[in-house]
Amino acid sequence: LVSTYRDTGIAPESVCLELTERAFSRDPAPAHIALRRARDIGVSLAMDDFGVEHASMTNLMHVPVDWLKIDRSFIAEVHHNDRV
Repeated sequence: LVSTYRDTGIAPESVCLELTERAFSRDPAPAHIALRRARDIGVSLAMDDFGVEHASMTNLMHVPVDWLKIDRSFIAEVHHNDRV
């Protein structure tokens, strides 16, 4: 990533890398290392489709993301389910 930004002149701060929660669940240690390195150079990170898989709020605290994009199907239940 660093060489790409250097070669193109794009500011890392202008980039947001979006990943689904599945990317964090398979083998989280290497993913966390790579994502922390991306954040260290200024890239912001977003978790897309949150709520589609089996993510928990506890696991979410350990994921280095700046933005959380909640899946539409998760939000749809708010209007149709009194327990939500």
